[in-house]
Amino acid sequence: MSSIFHQTRSMAFLYAFSKIFLAISIIHVWSVNASKSSRWRAGDAQNLREEFRFYGYSRLSMYIVGFFKIGLSVMLIASLYYTSVSQLAAFGLAAFLISAIVMHIKVKDPWEKSFPAALFLLMALLIGFTFDPDIVNAFIHE
Repeated sequence: MSSIFHQTRSMAFLYAFSKIFLAISIIHVWSVNASKSSRWRAGDAQNLREEFRFYGYSRLSMYIVGFFKIGLSVMLIASLYYTSVSQLAAFGLAAFLISAIVMHIKVKDPWEKSFPAALFLLMALLIGFTFDPDIVNAFIHE
C-alpha cells in the first residue's frame, strides 16, 4: 500500500509540475517575450505585434487572445487547488494552441516554428485528459 501512495504522490508532483510549467511558459511568452524576437515567430516577425500583423490579425485581436491565454494559464495554476477548473483551463489553452499551429500552417511557416505550440498542446491535452481527483487530492492533502 505504501508503494501505491508513493506512485500517486509522484504522479501528483508530475501533474502539478506540468501545469505550472505550461502556465508559466505561456505567461512568459505573452509578457516578458512579447516585445522580443524569437526563432519561433511567424515569418520574419520581430515581436508578438508583428506576428499577429503577419497573420493578418488586428492589434485588438492580439490583446484579446493574450487576455484569454494569460487568464487560462492563471486558471491552470489555480486548478492546483480549485480542481474543478482544471479541464476548462487545459482544454481552453489547447484550443488556442491548435489555432496557433493552424496559423503557422496557413502562412506556410516551416514546421519547426510550430514546435513550441505543438509541445504545449500535447501538455495541455495530457493535463486535460488525465485529470484524476485522486492524484490531485494526494498533492493537496498530504
